[in-house]
Amino acid sequence: MRDPIRLCVGNEWHRFPSSFFLPENAVDRHGQRRAVEMEFVRSEFDGILPAHFAPGATLGESARHSPTGRINDANRAEMDRFVPVESCDFLIHLEAGQKTELEPKLRKNVEYCVVRL
Repeated sequence: MRDPIRLCVGNEWHRFPSSFFLPENAVDRHGQRRAVEMEFVRSEFDGILPAHFAPGATLGESARHSPTGRINDANRAEMDRFVPVESCDFLIHLEAGQKTELEPKLRKNVEYCVVRL
């Protein structure tokens, strides 16, 4: 079992509010309290995504911290922002249009439980 619970966001990263709306902890299906984290998986979007705050930093420290070397000024994707989809406990992903290598049709994968809204 993985700790923490990993919520991943794919091509819907710009519509999903942010990790600020995630609980700090959640109870898993085994009744165990675990931390919750949000990560990104690769999609057809190839621009830069938000970086994590420095671990252990307060909000004030994070606001003053300059992420030197971690942010590019060309809006290019940074590969250190992504995790493998297989490492995700939950995935927020919109299936629209054609299937691609980076955006497969996951609803046909029996390992995923699809929620339709």
